[in-house]
Amino acid sequence: MSACSDEGSSARDVPTGGPPAEPRPGPPPRPRIVDEPGILGLSRLTRGRFGSRLFNWFFVLVFVVILIQMVSALLEHPW
Repeated sequence: MSACSDEGSSARDVPTGGPPAEPRPGPPPRPRIVDEPGILGLSRLTRGRFGSRLFNWFFVLVFVVILIQMVSALLEHPW
């Protein structure tokens, strides 16, 4: 029997009208996780490019204030 013979059936033949294939064993697949911006407290304004830049600049400003306070405290300390 050669690979090109048409006689007989091969493992690739799919029965028509037969029972569906059995599902794979194991737990069912987990559902997709959908991000809910409302939970994170984000509005439509903060999800865009402007909101992203505003968010970054806010944290830059906070760290600059912390650095200024640290330098000020070091300079005021009597050595």
